[in-house]
Amino acid sequence: MCVLFFCCFFFFLMIRRPPRSTQSRSSAASDVYKRQVHRNTLIVYLFHLEKAGLIQLLYPAGSIISILQKPQTIFLNNSNIHTLLSERELTAGTISKTFFMNQLSHLWSIKKPNNGDFEVDAKWIFEVGTYKKPSKFLVNNPHAFSATDGIEVGSNHTIPLWLFGLLY
Repeated sequence: MCVLFFCCFFFFLMIRRPPRSTQSRSSAASDVYKRQVHRNTLIVYLFHLEKAGLIQLLYPAGSIISILQKPQTIFLNNSNIHTLLSERELTAGTISKTFFMNQLSHLWSIKKPNNGDFEVDAKWIFEVGTYKKPSKFLVNNPHAFSATDGIEVGSNHTIPLWLFGLLY
């Protein structure tokens, strides 16, 4: 029941348009100001959506205080949900990163590092992308890997993205 409520709430947020106003400009601005959600309330909403399994929050790497900050990136929990709710065509990078986050987040802690796309358990750094995207961050870093979509066999620090699907 709770998941259904959050699905409806999340869908409502995605399709909702700003209200049109025929009042004077200052009155319309006042209406928009009154409807703003407080920052802490939004963070609580995101926390509950994550606990319901609808979204995944990616926080910056670093201290535990980063949890109190806003998330660096918000991913839908599953790339299928992303495809269903999106009104425009998704990029391969968006789907790949959503898939990677979904497959690893149930086993390990994932953060957003300064270099790369994901930091897994504060040990490994991954960059997720297609085989056309160059991986410059792999140089001289034994803990850096590239999760690459569109390849069948990996080599050196390049791992095929489909292999991460076997972790679930």
